[in-house]
Amino acid sequence: MNITAKIPVAILRALEKVPDLYLVLSPDLEVLTASDALLNAMSASRKSMVGKSVVDIFTSTDATAPDDVEALVHDAVQKALSQEESQHISLLQSRTAQPWQVQSSPVTDEAGAILYIILKLTPSGRQEHETLPNTADKYHTLFNSINQGFCILELYFDEHQRPVDYRYLEVNPAFKQQTSIKNAQGKTVRELLPGIEPFWIEQYGQVALTGKPIRLVEEVHSLGIWFDVYAFRIGNPDDRLVAVLFSNITEQREAEKALRESEDRFRTVVNLVPDLLWINGAAGAISWYSQRWFEYTGLTEQDLAGFGWLKVLHPDDQKHVWHNFEKAAEEAGPLRQEYRLRNAAGAYRWFLIQALPIKDTQGKALQWFGAATDIHEHKLAEEVIANHNALLEQEVSERTEAMQESRELLASVLENTSSNIMVLKAIRDSSGEISDFEYVLTNSNLLRGATRDSLVGRKFGEEALGVLPAALLANFKEVVELGQDWTGEAQVRFEHREVWSQVYARKFDDGVLVTYFDITQLKEAEQELRENTIFIEQIMDATPDFIMLFNLQTNKVDFVNRSAYLGNEPCFHETLTLDYAKILERAHPQDRTLLNRYIDRFRTAADGEIYSLEYRVLQEDKTTWYRTRGKVFKRDAAGKPTHYISVVQDISALKQLEAENNRMRLDQQKALLLAILQAQEEERRRISEALHNGVGQQLYAAKIHLDLLHGQRMAPDPKAAAALAQVDHILEQAINQTRSLSHELTPAVLGQFGLEAAFLDIGNSLSSKSLKLQCMVVNLPKELDKNLQIVLYRIAQELANNILKHAKATAASLLLRNEDDTLILTAEDNGVGFNPDKLPAKGIGLSSIQDRVKLLNGSCSLSSSPGQGTSVEVRLPLHPLSLQKV
Repeated sequence: MNITAKIPVAILRALEKVPDLYLVLSPDLEVLTASDALLNAMSASRKSMVGKSVVDIFTSTDATAPDDVEALVHDAVQKALSQEESQHISLLQSRTAQPWQVQSSPVTDEAGAILYIILKLTPSGRQEHETLPNTADKYHTLFNSINQGFCILELYFDEHQRPVDYRYLEVNPAFKQQTSIKNAQGKTVRELLPGIEPFWIEQYGQVALTGKPIRLVEEVHSLGIWFDVYAFRIGNPDDRLVAVLFSNITEQREAEKALRESEDRFRTVVNLVPDLLWINGAAGAISWYSQRWFEYTGLTEQDLAGFGWLKVLHPDDQKHVWHNFEKAAEEAGPLRQEYRLRNAAGAYRWFLIQALPIKDTQGKALQWFGAATDIHEHKLAEEVIANHNALLEQEVSERTEAMQESRELLASVLENTSSNIMVLKAIRDSSGEISDFEYVLTNSNLLRGATRDSLVGRKFGEEALGVLPAALLANFKEVVELGQDWTGEAQVRFEHREVWSQVYARKFDDGVLVTYFDITQLKEAEQELRENTIFIEQIMDATPDFIMLFNLQTNKVDFVNRSAYLGNEPCFHETLTLDYAKILERAHPQDRTLLNRYIDRFRTAADGEIYSLEYRVLQEDKTTWYRTRGKVFKRDAAGKPTHYISVVQDISALKQLEAENNRMRLDQQKALLLAILQAQEEERRRISEALHNGVGQQLYAAKIHLDLLHGQRMAPDPKAAAALAQVDHILEQAINQTRSLSHELTPAVLGQFGLEAAFLDIGNSLSSKSLKLQCMVVNLPKELDKNLQIVLYRIAQELANNILKHAKATAASLLLRNEDDTLILTAEDNGVGFNPDKLPAKGIGLSSIQDRVKLLNGSCSLSSSPGQGTSVEVRLPLHPLSLQKV
């Protein structure tokens, strides 16, 4: 196993170039590398030290236990981990017996496992600040050439060892490009950024105090920039120095945010569309349903998966539905048909189905995007009104795929970034021209998926062939020859796949420093964002409805789709100027309160709440019906709604069909009522004639014969005389009742003298010693429709009979008057009264009166309470339309 597999190569190379004396060990105390300064101090080569154990290099200063080096180092490492600070021990160099002061600092991963151990050596008896072989020039050259920002910070602490500020001791050229901060070197962060968040000072302070490296992906709010940061302590702990390597990742974060917002807007628009939307495969199995499917059918996503939609398809429609689909699939053309779907209540409704295929390069349908529009009311209207068609077309939508999760960045310094880094040295021919480049330094990212353990010493042109584009070789030559940085995008073959990379190149000595990182996700996100934008624009262009975005803060329309205006540009621009007051002003007066309440509901609405409203708009001499359906579209940082989006449909034609249907049904009922009324009057007339000419004549004949018996002189018999008198009395009552009944069934006075005389006759005929019934007529027109006279007479007759039978009244009145072409019939009594809420369904005829009055466009009101008598008022138009039509 390669012991450096978990340690970034760039860290090892960086530590080799620092001016301090460093020895880097594996967890097993095997030498991984040493700084150039230490090699010079020990007069050793890196090759002679790398791979050796620490016991091969040092011995203990304790003469009684010279071989306890390993135990000493292990003990110092464990104390450093437990106490969170570096530990000091003394060792002797085996070959020269040189005494050394050794400071051990273990570096761990996020789980606490040791990655490697850094030993900082100081010759005994010499201060750390004494001159050592200096490799600072190489150190600066390396970090001044990398594309990432790099700086060295000096931390300042207060008397309680709390970090309060830091100063930029060194910054590389990329620092300004990454942060936009100029002239930072030598200044404190509070001088440069007074509003810097304390978080950054606290984090770097912990690194300076504990020596533990940190990795951060955070935003500097005062700059408005996102950074990927790696920070680690350098130098003596008392120096309080921290090195920071970072990259500006703001563009990547903004692209991810834009994609998420685009996806949210897409879902919002799809859920606002009232149609049932879906996506199905070539065989007809549906892979995605819109939320409206589940609301309409009452089924779950599992119930409808695949061919589950057949569960709600009407059995009579299945054969022709499959036939039409197979035909459309064969032709790979659009599909349009009508069939019935069962809703959650178990009822079937008609839908217009429209679907479009997505084809492969051979023109074969791969997928279908479909929309089902509820046309049930239209189908019913067609049956009533001569096959009237009003089909609604709706948008086709596609669910966007979920965005891939971002890859985690690596754990430390250069290896922690997603960049691939390599340093190339120019290879020149005899004429001095660059013919190729040689790998001098690479990070481990370049070796992923490669068959080699290292590329150092190999030619770029040979190794990069088939991985990086050949044109990059010419770009790198120009960087070296002209000394100008170069950046561009290129497709790179990586682990057997093609990825997009952002490539940066900068001159480095007689060579070039190259960094490139994977931007495939960003490119895909940009492409997906473009596709979503195009898709939404297509929906906006295709729909005949208004899709409107209303700003709840400014109370104005921020957006409306232009296609809904069919080229009426003035009207389109006028809509964009509408504010809250103008919208309410244009609404019908009876609908303004509802519309005001509808708009205000969005100011406190939850995300999942969708509201709808039908209202009227006044446009010159025309009234237009609209149906609006909307939900909250955007909120501010506090979560308060700032915008709502709504789909507004013109439903005037549908409202007209409903009104015409209602009128037809009402006219039919009125015609039926009049026919029944005429039939009743004819039957009453027939029965009246039968009573008068039949039973009445027979009773009268019997009375005459009985009178003849009285005239004959017979032997006086008291019992016989009494019996004859009783029979005579009974016949007299029968004749009177027959005449009265015949008169009630067909009052001759109504036909001969009109309604007023018949009305007064009711009072005369029903008044008695126990009940005084007063009937009055005021301002009655001379010419009055005969059918209307009959209706009024029968209603008055029914009300009078109710008083006589149920009221137990001593006084009552019937008043018929004409007021503003309205006939008003009022019946009042001083009887026992009753509770209207407990009015029996049958028995007093009020229900029949109300039905007749309603069909004649009239009204009927009732007022009564126990012990307070009863008042009934009937209002009928003087010229009812139904009677005129008949």
